[in-house]
Amino acid sequence: MRRSAVGEVAFVFARSAYLRTREDALVALLPLDQDAGPLHLHLSGFEQNFGRIHQGDRWRVRNDIVEGPDFAICLSAASQWHAPPIRACAQLPYPELLQPLATLSGRSDVLDTLIGNADSPLWPARLSAAMSALGHWIHGSPTGSAGGETPATQPAPACAVAALIGAGRGLTPAGDDLLAGVALALRALAPERLGALSGAVGSRLQFTHPISAALLREALEGRASATAHHVLDSLIDNDLTGHSITRLHRAGASSGFDMLAGMLLVTHKATPAC
Repeated sequence: MRRSAVGEVAFVFARSAYLRTREDALVALLPLDQDAGPLHLHLSGFEQNFGRIHQGDRWRVRNDIVEGPDFAICLSAASQWHAPPIRACAQLPYPELLQPLATLSGRSDVLDTLIGNADSPLWPARLSAAMSALGHWIHGSPTGSAGGETPATQPAPACAVAALIGAGRGLTPAGDDLLAGVALALRALAPERLGALSGAVGSRLQFTHPISAALLREALEGRASATAHHVLDSLIDNDLTGHSITRLHRAGASSGFDMLAGMLLVTHKATPAC
């Protein structure tokens, strides 16, 4: 955060507070034990101030201290994680990986639908159809369509993206997490399609929660949580181990598994049966 930054407290949750800057950017203040992410500042002793931070409070940064009406948080020792570049690789689907994932039933409505564990009333057929449409677009012919479109110019399926944005449960809805996973994996495997996806997603961000919208913007630029980057590397290496699965459990109620589903749409040509 810039030393001259000012703004207001936008959101306060059980163990985090989101500050909105004058430029309408979001910065999350969290304790050290939370997963690293592109919006996050991890602070030692943050819990001591937490009860004094309230939504709507005005704040400013002065001498490396965030000051509000009832709180003062030192930023000099704040830890900010920087996402590593996503490495490019050839598209090598590993369908054998999908079978072990069948043991993860119940962790995510999206993942259950994708790998055939169950049909969920919380993830209806129209959303499965949107996932399928997105998957078919991702893996369209690399030589372009009969109309002369190439992967770089073929538009993303707007109806599918519109259906997925804001769909599902949670502060970051499952559809948004799915799209974030797709964006990260496309950067590794099919970067020529990122521009079309960015355009389709960017035009619909007003229909989801501001925090989720901010995280989607970051994912489209190749930045996400440390867990998401670790899992994508594991998929590329065909080495999704128990350690990776354990990390997914810590990434929100289902967000990690929803992002995994989006990655699988790209890395393993997985689509729901619908």
